[in-house]
Formats: sequence, structure tokens, C-alpha cells
Amino acid sequence: MSLSRHLFRSDHSDGKLLMTTVKKKPNQSAEAKIINVAKKLFSEKGFAGTSISDLAKAAEINQSLIYHYFENKEALWRRVKHDELIQ
Repeated sequence: MSLSRHLFRSDHSDGKLLMTTVKKKPNQSAEAKIINVAKKLFSEKGFAGTSISDLAKAAEINQSLIYHYFENKEALWRRVKHDELIQ
């Protein structure tokens, strides 16, 4: 998914504003961000000590986005463990 934004710049020859579209790539997918934050928090606080709220706050996302990618905290925990095993 690519994001785009419009920038306005002045054409110096006649002073008119021209619209330029700049494509912006997200530096990390939301799912990857959630997984990376979960790895950190689960290792620091453990499964029971880490809440979905903690994860969302640390990832700077809404809690509902976590549930978009993972059914529940246990599913996220399993994904983190799976990723660690295959590395």
C-alpha cells in the first residue's frame, strides 16, 4: 500500500502554484510494528503482565488495529513465538 500526499510548489517563472503528488511508503507495516512491540513487551513484562492496551500504546496505534491482525493476545503471543522459532 502506498500513501500519497499533495504538495504545492511555486513555479518561479510566473509565480503560479503547481500541485505535485509525492508517494510516501510507510516505513513499517502495522502488523510488523505490532509484532516488534509485542516481542519487546512480552520479553520485559511477560504474557500476563502485558495488556492489549500496553501494546497499542507502545506501538502508537488504536487497540482495534491489533484485533484486525490478531484474534486475541494469545494469537499474537503464538505469532511472536513462531517468528522466534523460525529465525
